[in-house]
Amino acid sequence: MKLFNILLLLTLTCVASQNASTTFLGRNCPPDGFDSLNEFDFDEFISARWYAIEQKEVRFQPLDQFYCVYAEYELADFCPFCLGRPKITVFNSARKGSVTGEVRSVNFRAVVPSPRRHPARATVGPRFLPLGLSRSTNYWVVDAGSYADILANEPRPSGTPYEWAIITTGRPNREGADGKCYTRTGMWIFARNSDADLTVMDAVRNRAAELGLDTSQLLPVEHTGCTY
Repeated sequence: MKLFNILLLLTLTCVASQNASTTFLGRNCPPDGFDSLNEFDFDEFISARWYAIEQKEVRFQPLDQFYCVYAEYELADFCPFCLGRPKITVFNSARKGSVTGEVRSVNFRAVVPSPRRHPARATVGPRFLPLGLSRSTNYWVVDAGSYADILANEPRPSGTPYEWAIITTGRPNREGADGKCYTRTGMWIFARNSDADLTVMDAVRNRAAELGLDTSQLLPVEHTGCTY
């Protein structure tokens, strides 16, 4: 029953975020020019585990689950409605209450509806949803790069690994602190390392603010002492 409730909440979240691009609740939101990455190395992005360093609290992951959070992505073998578009299995894991608390994990499926026009946008939801029939997206990689390039404030050179990423559930349509914007259904800062350098993460957070995101919505995830 608990798993069903989680999946139900995620289903409702998917529907809400798919409609987010047409609901504007902030005068300044979404920020001008806000978009997902147009140049995107899909295979590199899903090649290794991502750790959530900071994220927004949402209904399906409250603050008491901000421990040891990570996500893994793999190409899926079977998706009858995907029609040749990239399809991914998604595994999300967290612990409840502490770094030694109960593991809370869930499996999703994701599809990239428009790999040529929007390679860094995906539709993510429970496995029972026919995601391949939808062109709405609720997972946007809005920036990503290596630790070296973010510290140097330079674009990621082609062919270098992704080591950090900023994720939103579509366009941020709600106005928060200082006129910055956020998405009600989720924002994340990811890193390849759970113990990513604080200087690097501060630079990534600053980059998120430059994109127009309300970084006050992003709260730290505890990884010290985690066993994955």
